[in-house]
Amino acid sequence: MSRMQNRLLGTTAVLLALSMASAQPTARPAAGAPPAATALLMATLPEPGAVAEETVHEATGVRSYWLTNNVRVHYRFMDERPHQAIVSIIAAGGEIEETQANRGVTQAAAIGLVSPATASLDSATIRERARGKRVSVGGRPAPDALMITIAGEAGDLEFGLQQAHLMVTEPIVEEASLRLWREGVREFASLRKEHADPAMSGLIATALYPPEEVRFAPVTPEQAAAISAEQATAWLRRILATGPMEVSIVGDVPLERARELALRYLGSLPKRPRISDTTFAELRTIRRPEGPRNVIFELEGSSPVAIVRTGFFGADTRELRDVRLLGMASRILTARARAVIAEKRRLIESPAFVSSPAAEFPGYGHFFLAASVEASRAAELANAVQSLFDDFVASGPTADEVATVYAGITEALERQTHDPAFWSTRLTTLTYRGTSLDELLRSREAYAGFTNKDVQAAFARYCTPARRYELMVVPKK
Repeated sequence: MSRMQNRLLGTTAVLLALSMASAQPTARPAAGAPPAATALLMATLPEPGAVAEETVHEATGVRSYWLTNNVRVHYRFMDERPHQAIVSIIAAGGEIEETQANRGVTQAAAIGLVSPATASLDSATIRERARGKRVSVGGRPAPDALMITIAGEAGDLEFGLQQAHLMVTEPIVEEASLRLWREGVREFASLRKEHADPAMSGLIATALYPPEEVRFAPVTPEQAAAISAEQATAWLRRILATGPMEVSIVGDVPLERARELALRYLGSLPKRPRISDTTFAELRTIRRPEGPRNVIFELEGSSPVAIVRTGFFGADTRELRDVRLLGMASRILTARARAVIAEKRRLIESPAFVSSPAAEFPGYGHFFLAASVEASRAAELANAVQSLFDDFVASGPTADEVATVYAGITEALERQTHDPAFWSTRLTTLTYRGTSLDELLRSREAYAGFTNKDVQAAFARYCTPARRYELMVVPKK
């Protein structure tokens, strides 16, 4: 389970039920039905902005714009899913800017995205006016940005962009939703004492990050209680009004229509600095503890289940060759683990290694296996994973294993090429992460050139004692 998954388990995710009505598209209106009287969200449409710069990447068909307000927009037409479109918006900032004095304010602020409300429309009114619209609008926090996603029927995309425009320009965190979040934080803090999944989130924060680094620790009930709706609203408005912004528009939307919508609803936003791969660079350096890190957390109560997370610090996204090689290693080790750990030793059912490169904080990529296991066999599982690591460092994969993984990767790359969600994800942070479209296109060629010795050498560079860790959450003896 990833750090983000653990954290969301007990914080902003507690609001998902609250936002279900607004985050899910409603039923398609009957043919010929008149439009609802409350169909519009904006009585007066914003004045459109203008394009300052435009480039075209011929090989992918991606058009990229700088608008005059410095919002970055990428567009790619795709009709693999007819009449469907995705707009993804990020505003840089949030948790990456937090300190001990305001820890948790971004999660509280993100309530205004999970359960949207504005100065002119409360959350219930927005949900009511969205009835019959075939588009969903929602948001969430990321480690260094706030995100808003609009997805659904291209014909209702303008309604979604109107909602997003209001969410950006006049958001409000409602007191009732904030109270629900605080209750979730209190419940999660209680669960960390007796339940393995939430306990692991706290263990990751204390074991893998320096003690002075507060941005990764679970928010405490005391921190949550200290955040007011006014403070959360102010934090949200600041990020959305001034944070460098990048947007992707992907799907079955003609260029001129996409451009028109972008200029009106994105080009009219307040001016801000241009986003780049150096945005917040001064906040990204974190001292990484020296390994190996072997830490055990004991649960109160008598849980029969433990959680083991065994791995090492992996590559950064900029180290693309190593990212690809470690990705191949994760697939090969997953196959080996299923044969040894699942089928032969029957420790867990579906072991899977994860290679997650660091995008936001260099040096904090992760390569690991995490799994729930019978408490009495936790140490056995950890030792089995370490043995797989040691064997891989010493001998590496076989040529046949590399060939098998390459075949699977090429199939995945082919599917991604036709997947609007894949392009939306890549384009939304294209400039923020310094990604190259040319490099993206040569992925298959890059993988084809790797040998089993390449995979072994990359794995051995990262799987060293100084980078290894072993975390266990077990019941108290």
